[in-house]
Amino acid sequence: MAASPDAPKVVVLVGLMGSGKSSVARRVASGLSIDFYDTDEIVSTSTGRSVRELFSEGEEVFRRHERAALLEALEACSVRSGVVATGGGVVTRPDNVTDIARVATHVVWLDADVDELVARTAHGTHRPLLDGDARGKLIEMRDARNDLYDAVSTMRVETKGRSIAQIADEIRNVVAGGAS
Repeated sequence: MAASPDAPKVVVLVGLMGSGKSSVARRVASGLSIDFYDTDEIVSTSTGRSVRELFSEGEEVFRRHERAALLEALEACSVRSGVVATGGGVVTRPDNVTDIARVATHVVWLDADVDELVARTAHGTHRPLLDGDARGKLIEMRDARNDLYDAVSTMRVETKGRSIAQIADEIRNVVAGGAS
């Protein structure tokens, strides 16, 4: 049974850190005139602490806050359409994957080349999982997570050599057209 045209659109972006989830999601939401949610921003706002600070207490501490942020965003989107940019590791928790699959009308995997990810994540200090050998860690994450991204996604978008605008337009066209 097809979703009603008036039903909320819930678009969730997944992919490795640096793939452009936040930038693309913000642009998709703007283009569709719907709300935008970023789980990392929700975590920082609700805790009053940065992602790096939370990670300093252990990854599991951050993941618990990320879970709450994801549920908050999904609930808001299920009432009123929205686009959610998730953290790269959100798919490592089966309960997150289950909830994304249950609520989202579109799950978009932004699939980026490792060299591109290294270049994009080289600046800033908010990515504690990349401390040290960023390239090696991104390869490890890619190998561990690609099957998870593939399993939950309804749409895979290759980002290599493409602008944020091009990627957002592709996603927006699919969402607006109702295809997946």
